[in-house]
Amino acid sequence: MRNGELTAAHRDFMLVSDRPVVLSNIQPSQDAAKQAGRDFDPLEFDRFTRFQELTRMLAESVGEWAFYAAVLLTVLALIRSVPARWFRKTHHWLAVAYLVLVYHTLVLVKPGYWSQPVGWVLAALLVAGTASAVLLLAGRAGRARALPAGSRALTA
Repeated sequence: MRNGELTAAHRDFMLVSDRPVVLSNIQPSQDAAKQAGRDFDPLEFDRFTRFQELTRMLAESVGEWAFYAAVLLTVLALIRSVPARWFRKTHHWLAVAYLVLVYHTLVLVKPGYWSQPVGWVLAALLVAGTASAVLLLAGRAGRARALPAGSRALTA
């Protein structure tokens, strides 16, 4: 950008930032977006910032793979012939997949849902599940119920 373009961009930014955001200001934004050939949803202004666009794309892709991994790990955990050490590892990987799905949910749930009862329930479930996953990954799950055990050498 040349100096003149920077000055014009700065002037435009100052003009826009001085105006209060009201519903009447949405229409010019819609017209500008239509002229640029993009779809514009006034309820999702965040889609037009690059950082949030990248965050949404990352959340969508990792969430999809985490879901597939969680389904596979759940099936493996339910098979009785799986050795106990694998069973434990599947639970640890399920906790990791759950945390990725929490990220997926936090990024992709529409902001308006958080102020409704469905958002409150979702938030409570996400907090409880995250706490459980962190406890499991920290090795603290089931510690209160652990029984002292040991092994002795067998003599003939």
